[in-house]
Amino acid sequence: MIFPSLFFLLAYAYFGTKSLKLYYFIPVMLALGILWNPDIGMVCMVSWFAVLSYIEVLKITSEKKTIKESAK
Repeated sequence: MIFPSLFFLLAYAYFGTKSLKLYYFIPVMLALGILWNPDIGMVCMVSWFAVLSYIEVLKITSEKKTIKESAK
């Protein structure tokens, strides 16, 4: 339960500040979570990438950018 709790705390801190340091620190911590417990670690890592992807899709639809630009 350490890494899911840490993930929620770090995600809350990231979305509150949009810090670039947290943006790079969170995947490192989640990778350690995969090594610690692969079952829960993978769920946390996939959910982090899903949340980031969802935010990017919202930006694309609000700015009317193409899918090709979003892949960059």
